Amino acid sequence: MRWRDGTCRVAGCRAPVHETDLDHAKAYDRGGTTSGSNLRCLCRKHHNMKSHGHLDDRYLDAPIRHIENYLPPPPFLIELDIVVPRRTA
Repeated sequence: MRWRDGTCRVAGCRAPVHETDLDHAKAYDRGGTTSGSNLRCLCRKHHNMKSHGHLDDRYLDAPIRHIENYLPPPPFLIELDIVVPRRTA
């Protein structure tokens, strides 16, 4: 979740992810699961505001989309010199 969200999910708040709490979008005691689809990062201030009913979901941004491109390793060639001893008669 922390990698996916990148910062606090509240619009305009850029609290770094290491300063955030994982928040259940749908409360656990109301049937919400502890899964990636139901968790989001909120800084402590916004987490407390949400927990006490002072933060509506309309103020939440979508998660930051991270895209990483990986290049495959270059091909390599192994050359083997196999020496077979000659049989002497």
